Amino acid sequence: MVAGGVVVGVVAAVGVAVFAWKPAPAPRPGADAALPGGRFFLPAPGGSDGLAQELGAVAAAGPVIVAAGAESEPGAAGGARAQFIVSDDDGGRWRLASVRTPDDNEPPRGARPAVVAGTRDSWVALGRDAAGASVVWTSPDARTWTYRTGGPPGRVTGLARTAAGFVAVGAAGNRAAVWTSPDGRAWERTAAPSARELHQVAVSGGVLLARGTPARVTGKRAPSGVWRSADGGRRWQAVPVPQPRGAPGPVQGIASGPGGFAAVRDDARTTGPKKRRTTTRFGTVATSPDGRVWTPAPGLGTEPHGIVVRLAGSPAGLAAVVRGKDGGLRTLRSADGRAWTPGTAIPAVTALAVAGAGTPVVAGRTGDDPLLVAGAPVDLTRVGGAIGVQRRVAAVAAAPGRLVAVGATGGDAAVWTSATPTGWTRAGTALPPGRRALGAVAHGPSGWLALGAESSGKAVALASPDGVTWRPVPAPGRATSVAAGPRGYVAVGPGGVWHSADLTSWRRANLGTGTGAAPRAVTATPAGYAAVGGLSGKGIEMPGAWTSPDGVAWKPTRQPPGTAPPTAVAAHGARLLALVPGGALLSPDGGTTWTPQHLNVLRDPAAVTATPAGFAAAGATGVPGARTLTVVAERGGAWERLPARGADGDQRVDALAADGGALLVIGTTMSHRGDVPYLWRTMAP
Repeated sequence: MVAGGVVVGVVAAVGVAVFAWKPAPAPRPGADAALPGGRFFLPAPGGSDGLAQELGAVAAAGPVIVAAGAESEPGAAGGARAQFIVSDDDGGRWRLASVRTPDDNEPPRGARPAVVAGTRDSWVALGRDAAGASVVWTSPDARTWTYRTGGPPGRVTGLARTAAGFVAVGAAGNRAAVWTSPDGRAWERTAAPSARELHQVAVSGGVLLARGTPARVTGKRAPSGVWRSADGGRRWQAVPVPQPRGAPGPVQGIASGPGGFAAVRDDARTTGPKKRRTTTRFGTVATSPDGRVWTPAPGLGTEPHGIVVRLAGSPAGLAAVVRGKDGGLRTLRSADGRAWTPGTAIPAVTALAVAGAGTPVVAGRTGDDPLLVAGAPVDLTRVGGAIGVQRRVAAVAAAPGRLVAVGATGGDAAVWTSATPTGWTRAGTALPPGRRALGAVAHGPSGWLALGAESSGKAVALASPDGVTWRPVPAPGRATSVAAGPRGYVAVGPGGVWHSADLTSWRRANLGTGTGAAPRAVTATPAGYAAVGGLSGKGIEMPGAWTSPDGVAWKPTRQPPGTAPPTAVAAHGARLLALVPGGALLSPDGGTTWTPQHLNVLRDPAAVTATPAGFAAAGATGVPGARTLTVVAERGGAWERLPARGADGDQRVDALAADGGALLVIGTTMSHRGDVPYLWRTMAP
């Protein structure tokens, strides 16, 4: 925004309400194209990638292995990126699978696969989306997946392939639930055992075996918690699995393996004289050809194997993950459930499978990094697209001869600076390593100011005389927007408003509207400053606006129309434009009065700035998964759509600024292979 001769970039949240408007023609093929920003906004060298990632499910069918999970940016909007990492040679080589919607668009963010199962020609994964609804991924070959809505309407914890399709188990409400599907697309709920919840399902021949939590426990000896069905899940019968030496607790794991089923339950041995007795806990395995009659297998029930925390199987053998006396985890493998061979020490486990060669495959998470072990640890950094790198630009601002963008990369605060739109370099912040992100930047009488916060919520502020060399300075409360004018700097956020004359200290100001005031954006005007945001009362948040001549003394203005609080604001002289979900509000008098403003085809504006001719706004239009960059600007009192062509993929606008006579948009292209920043520039009307 241009305010009192100072240019400031502003970012706004995307809303959901829409205004009806006659669509404008699509940009011509020769429209200005966005440039991939990966070479402009470089991440920090070495260190963390700044993202949290877990592989929470794994399955194998012969030599084909599928590890499924999600990658997300902690504390950022946009949701998780679902991932399927696949090998078709027993874990020798890995690739990131393609994921699309039935319309061949990018899948929506926020969905996480929880379970996966399949054969060589039919695969299914089940999980939940960001709203908690059940979703499905299907694949004919494990290399290309289709995201679909409409999975089993409940909490799914187990999935297996059957001769007739797939069976899923879990719970719906407070009761166990079983669903079946011929192809993973349409699911039908069938009868379920008398249990509170089912945790696993295994299939051998035409027999289903389910493990769960019994509805009622009577007597001293706990029931097995295992049920058997020989008719595809229509009828279930409780199965007694051997309970050696009266060991307490139900079965801890089931699997289908060579010759039928295997089950493991806790056991214990007490040795030594009465006053020096020691008890050793471990797991004992039993096997069954049909899930009805069980035979204890002695091999795993002896030291030093320890407690079994995971059990899995395939026609190639059985695998277990055990926790030893020292607390460490190790894989074991067996061809028959009786003789077990120690395998690889592992740091963690979330899911376990057995590959075609009998190799245990472990999936999980260590810290914020994914874990995949197939006999040996898999270096996922060598799998193209499997490991993303955080590069988020949250705001951009311009001053004569200098552009500054701020955000986060590698999990820490980042500043990029440039004397030209395509000559960006990473600036040092003089901050010790930590978890931070910057979200606002402005240039004023005392130089540049960038504001953000640590992961704990503590505010962070950086200042620079030239946009190149930065140093930490005193910070106000956690702020989401900052503006600079002749009277100094004003920062606002849900916690209030603060003023600083020279960046050496901050003074908390009073908005004059009680404790329910939550300003979100601020701009400098010829008369001082104006802020917009929300007013809370009786559990409802309404639009709010405030003005100040000096950034210290504030007063509320007439309440803006509508029901949603403004999220961003820019000033062009005494005219103000504030973004709201679904459109904008225009004030001709410095924020005193407001009227709705339509922005041509841009129904969900994300950022706004002032131009020499008025205002410009940017956002993304289209269906989720195929949204494209859209920029509109004032020309002669009307809003005109500028010819803009984004990069391939689902796009988001993160920041917008006016650089003299040019407009600069920085955003993110989101795909199932990761997020990449882009940069778009054109001359303003």
